[in-house]
Amino acid sequence: MVRVFFNLLGSPDKIKKMKLSIVTFNYDRSLEYFLYNPFMKSFRLDSGQSINLMKCIPVIYVYGELGLPRFHSTEGRAYATTVTTEDIRKCIEGIKIMPEAEEIHSGFNQVHQILSEAKNS
Repeated sequence: MVRVFFNLLGSPDKIKKMKLSIVTFNYDRSLEYFLYNPFMKSFRLDSGQSINLMKCIPVIYVYGELGLPRFHSTEGRAYATTVTTEDIRKCIEGIKIMPEAEEIHSGFNQVHQILSEAKNS
């Protein structure tokens, strides 16, 4: 699966030119690590180059996220099986509850914009 995905992406130059966005309804942060580590290995990039390449593929978490990965921010969370009280606090802050009012969630605005601009190739 990873190989197929990276074959579709092609190269760092191609990724920078394409307008790929990922919309997910999951909270899981494994997607960032799915991109970060293979970008470094597949394209022989260092950490900073991999992070910059990841910025070319915005990931919109419709229902929020469980804290930024540590490689994105010193305040981020490590990708680990252990959880601290601070980790839980960061998760709580990142979760978005669906509004009960008619007001539309800002994440949905981003999703609608991305989908309206999407082109099939």
